[in-house]
Amino acid sequence: MPFIVSEGSSFTPCPAGPHSSVCVDVVDLGMVTSTFEGKPKTSHKCRIVWQVAERKEDGTLFQVSKQYTASLHEKASLRKDLEAWRGKPFTKDEAAGFDVEHLIGVPCLLNVQHVERNGSTYGNVTSLMRLPKGMPEIKATGYVRKKDRTDEHDAPVPPDGTYGEADSDDIPF
Repeated sequence: MPFIVSEGSSFTPCPAGPHSSVCVDVVDLGMVTSTFEGKPKTSHKCRIVWQVAERKEDGTLFQVSKQYTASLHEKASLRKDLEAWRGKPFTKDEAAGFDVEHLIGVPCLLNVQHVERNGSTYGNVTSLMRLPKGMPEIKATGYVRKKDRTDEHDAPVPPDGTYGEADSDDIPF
C-alpha cells in the first residue's frame, strides 16, 4: 500500500483552552537522543496521549499528547504532571516504581496552548489536574493503542468503538 506525503497538511490542532479528557495511550518511545546546549543526550522517553471532549469536523475526538523523560525524579516533568493529575505527591515508595499503564482510561482536566512553529500551529499540553467533582467524564472512542495496532496507517477500531474506562472517584494511581 503506498504511503504518500506532500508539502501541505490538513492537520487541525486541538483547540486551545481547558478540556475534559481521558488518557487513551502510554507509549514507550525507548531511548531517544536529543541535543541540549549543543551536546547529544540519550534518555528513556514516553508519550502520554489523551482524547478531549471536543470533536473535529469529521466527528472524531481531538487528541493531544505530551512527551516525557521516563523518570519520577523530584524535578522531572512527568512526576510534576502526575502529582497534579492525582492531586497528591508521590510517597518515596510510590516514586520507587510506578506502572504508567494505570493511566489508561483515567480522566483529567488538561489545558492546551497553541504554539506556532515553522509555519504550523500545534496544541501543546501545558498543565493537567484531576477532573473536578461534578464535571462529566468522557469515554475514549475509536482509539486503538499504538502497541495494539496491526498497521500504523490502517489501525482497527475495537468492536465496541471504545477503549478504557475509569471512575474518577477511584483513580488507580
